[in-house]
Amino acid sequence: MEKDENLEKNPEHKDVSLPKRDFKSEIIDIIRSNMGADEIREAFQDYHDSDIADALEELTPEEREYIYDIIGDEEISDVFAYLDNVEEYIEELDAEQAADIIEEMDADDAIDLLEELEDDKREEIMQLLDDEARKDINLIQSYDDDMIGSY
Repeated sequence: MEKDENLEKNPEHKDVSLPKRDFKSEIIDIIRSNMGADEIREAFQDYHDSDIADALEELTPEEREYIYDIIGDEEISDVFAYLDNVEEYIEELDAEQAADIIEEMDADDAIDLLEELEDDKREEIMQLLDDEARKDINLIQSYDDDMIGSY
């Protein structure tokens, strides 16, 4: 009511609402544009990892592979943290690239992801992880669920 009263008293007062941006569509448009890899990487700096994750769901496997190569393992590991079914996306990757991405994840996120994979894929990736990542994962897995340090 107050808003309407203000308009009646002062007709020049307008409620100016900004249109809601569709980040997912913007990101998809960037990916499907003629932009080069550097331009895409720079454009992605304007978006949150969760928005990039939303866009990944709408892309073809080929488009996703292109994006993985452009933005790198560390950024992809951050984006993957926002995906509901990240194992589907890891399955698209060869084991070496999957291991490189998982190495960049927090150990508890890496464990959650690895537990969702088929046994063969999980074992293959575990063998390819660097020693530090493998030790962190094994250490956290060694804790009982009710112990401090478990995830």
